[in-house]
Amino acid sequence: MKTPWIHSENLFLKAARGTFSRFLVLLTFTDNAIKEKAGNPFFDALNLLFHPLAEAFTVEYSDMIAKGGEKKGGTAGLKSLLALLGREKINHWDSMVQVHFLKNSEDYLKVLPNGHSPFQTGKIENRVNQLKALSRAAGGYPVLSGMKTEVDDFISLITASRTAQEGDKSGFKGHSTELKKKMNEAAAGMMQVYGRLIDKYATDLKQIETFFDIRNMRNGLQTEFLGTVKPNSLKLMVKRTFSPDDAIKITNTGDTALQFYLAESKTGSLPASAVLIPAKAHKILEAGQLGDIENTFLLSFNPDE
Repeated sequence: MKTPWIHSENLFLKAARGTFSRFLVLLTFTDNAIKEKAGNPFFDALNLLFHPLAEAFTVEYSDMIAKGGEKKGGTAGLKSLLALLGREKINHWDSMVQVHFLKNSEDYLKVLPNGHSPFQTGKIENRVNQLKALSRAAGGYPVLSGMKTEVDDFISLITASRTAQEGDKSGFKGHSTELKKKMNEAAAGMMQVYGRLIDKYATDLKQIETFFDIRNMRNGLQTEFLGTVKPNSLKLMVKRTFSPDDAIKITNTGDTALQFYLAESKTGSLPASAVLIPAKAHKILEAGQLGDIENTFLLSFNPDE
């Protein structure tokens, strides 16, 4: 069978790997990048094309989270939202503040007294409280009313996601069907954005990268990793960031059973929960089954003497 030409597939659906929370990160990055060019006729037209699709997906995603979250666990969606807050969102809001106030000026510090770090680290409750404080501070400046609305919307989204993680999972099926439709429509819109940007920057394609979350798109591509594990030895198979519902197919072609797990380092100790893959066998697992997905080292141990 022929390998599909890369441009005959939707690049953004492929990078999202069918995961709503991952697609939300990609979509929000592009939506914000276009909005930051407001006032330019080309980008205003692009915003009219794309923003309604992005908003429709985001609203449906929020509704689904409120009804029960992603079928395979609200943790993935919540973690993605926290990652989105710590990168794209706070950077975007900072740039909105700096349109009106110089960085580290008195007014700037009233809005963001401690910079970005309170939104990037700490317990969820603390980050939500920081968001509420940011909303109150922005409310004191009419020129930041648009930013305040965005912050309030994000507070609602992250609160709903957390509630879903801890609560009932009912009502998923109908929402997930509609959400998949909205995702496909928004992904098609992203391809239209991509095409129009290629037309605009045909002689300087590097410019296009600023409109897409290239780092997460590259991480989203499926990759095959091969390795040989010597007897009574540990082998690093891959180092990468995982989401809990990432599908991982592990094939053991050898004559000895192997154990696989996620660790904090390339020499991480073997846990009792390591997944055993028998000789000449394979398993398809979710990343969360291999251990704490905060760990980025996928290791294999060969217990054979």
